[in-house]
Amino acid sequence: MDLDLSWLGWTHTLACLCALAAGAIVLTGYKGTSRHRSFGRIYLISMLATNLTALGIYRRGMFYFPHWFAIAALIAITVGFICIRTRRPRAYWLNAHLSCMVASYYMLIAGGVNEVFLRVGVLHAMAPDVLNSPLVGMTHLAVMAAFAILLAGFNVRYRSSRALPHLCLLVTIAAAAFGAAMAQDQARGPGSDRVTFQSASYADFRQLQSREAPATTVTVPATLSFPEETMDRYPAVVVVHTLAGYQEGNEGGYAAELRKAGFATLTYDSFAARGTTGIALSRSGPGLWPSGVADAYAALRLLAGHPKIDASRIAIVGFSYGGEVAHLTAFANLRAALDPGRARFAAHVAYYPAGVFGAIAEPGAYTGSPILMLFGDKDDNLPVAKIESYLAYAKAAGSAVRIEPIIYPDAYHAWTVPNLTSLRFHPEYGSTKQCPLILLGSGRPSLLVDGRPAPFDPDGFGACMAKAPGYSMAYDAAVRAKSAADSTGFLRRHLARP
Repeated sequence: MDLDLSWLGWTHTLACLCALAAGAIVLTGYKGTSRHRSFGRIYLISMLATNLTALGIYRRGMFYFPHWFAIAALIAITVGFICIRTRRPRAYWLNAHLSCMVASYYMLIAGGVNEVFLRVGVLHAMAPDVLNSPLVGMTHLAVMAAFAILLAGFNVRYRSSRALPHLCLLVTIAAAAFGAAMAQDQARGPGSDRVTFQSASYADFRQLQSREAPATTVTVPATLSFPEETMDRYPAVVVVHTLAGYQEGNEGGYAAELRKAGFATLTYDSFAARGTTGIALSRSGPGLWPSGVADAYAALRLLAGHPKIDASRIAIVGFSYGGEVAHLTAFANLRAALDPGRARFAAHVAYYPAGVFGAIAEPGAYTGSPILMLFGDKDDNLPVAKIESYLAYAKAAGSAVRIEPIIYPDAYHAWTVPNLTSLRFHPEYGSTKQCPLILLGSGRPSLLVDGRPAPFDPDGFGACMAKAPGYSMAYDAAVRAKSAADSTGFLRRHLARP
């Protein structure tokens, strides 16, 4: 379960749980009793806290339909409270109170449906793209039907002549919410297809490079989206997520910007497809890295064979974990091991990569496609000096590496993720910040120590990681905008029509 929340997120979550419990007692218990009134007050306060904190949470970095849900819920509980306090409107204050309370609880449950599918690993694996998932949609439909029946039942029980107008109230609220959701979905792009591709899980890079049978095979659900502009064949970008998995506010928002620039995009969640999370997979061994590279090349094969995609103009962009994967896909020996045929990535963009791997400086170490690496000078997960040492090593060895680095002043790790609203150190994540780079090549892996390859000791490397876990993360809107412009410009230059 993904519970990596800010203090505002935790406050919101605790208020939601309190409102869920109090609301259930209010709805199922006897009405008009002192117990009903006490829990009603708890529900009111909890709902106020839930929806006011919701207005401060920006997973996508913008105001969108969950915020409208919060406003609607605030209106519903306010009207319901006024009705019970003033006994107005005189003819049907009780029905109005019941209808508003039921409608507010419906909106609480509806928001909870999305959160459960987003954060529970097993459910997220079934619906990686929560906003576009038919399973999530059917769940919402079932919840809506249940609450419509509940609302009708209350109105019939307490004043049957008022049942129909108040049932219409819930239907109107539900229809408005559904319309807002559909409008938001349309903003994602006029053409989005749910697709899948076949990939594999590997225990380590040795297994991949020696072309042994993978540990398991996996079917990865993905979303292929196209820009509004009509073309015979589109340039395309594979977008790879952070260790937190696919997030609509990060990878989804960036993919939308790419589509506005004329690129088709393919997004997916490597961890959800395997029924796990990034943290859990990282703690189980090094398999997340070769498995991520396998997913990226499987995505490349899918796009290269698509009739609407120009196979010669496919790039990869990744964030943190995905940034490391974007760099690794430029290693010629890994490409050869996965045998994608003639397909290759035409460009690679690594946003604040994890800084775990490099390539041994030898002829043909890289595929030759250009690489853009974006760093924050306050990123304590990948100190700038570490990557500068690697580039100096490659240059001194005469290895032709087409890496273009850009360093953003005052930027921390994960500067593109909107829900990281305040600077915070995350000790739960592993880090190689104090460890040398692992160099991959045609032979055994090495370590880059003092500018030279040295023997790789897995136990020693693990001990190094254990000494200094965790790193700091913080969102920076200005750096996000600047880096998006830089990466989009880079892609435009290198994916332009020949």
